[in-house]
Amino acid sequence: MDLAGSLFVFTVIACASFSYAWRLATLGRFRSARVDREGTSVLLGTPAMELVHWVLDPIGDACVASGVSANAVTWSALVFGLGAGVSLGLGHFGVAALLTAFAGLGDALDGVVARKSACASDAGELLDASVDRYVEFAFLAGLAFHLRHQGPALLLALGALAGSFMVSYATA
Repeated sequence: MDLAGSLFVFTVIACASFSYAWRLATLGRFRSARVDREGTSVLLGTPAMELVHWVLDPIGDACVASGVSANAVTWSALVFGLGAGVSLGLGHFGVAALLTAFAGLGDALDGVVARKSACASDAGELLDASVDRYVEFAFLAGLAFHLRHQGPALLLALGALAGSFMVSYATA
């Protein structure tokens, strides 16, 4: 099960990357108004950000068309994140990778759905940020539980947990 989860995540990422490379070669870049307006992140350059938007935009459109709210996407990310934490605690890293990928997809997709459905709000941003912290806690707590008999690794996981809590203070 762990190998299947890991292979699935790898396959999806590889297919998306190859598909976007084909798009680049045949049609050129996918222009995202948001990437043009806000620029790139520290971790992802323009091509990677455009790939993410190229993948997320049609999924966001489908969510809006089917009546799925941004908050529902956020809550689903929490469920997947909690599942990932439990899987890590039990030592099922492939399953955790799959559940983490779905949680991350939900985290990225909720904002897309909110913007496309014109219902972005401060309350939605607060819910998103709160769920992000709970997902990080579940993930790192699961990892810490799994590493509970390995002192240095446990301390590293707990240090990462403390650092994740600081994100809320740093952005406030």
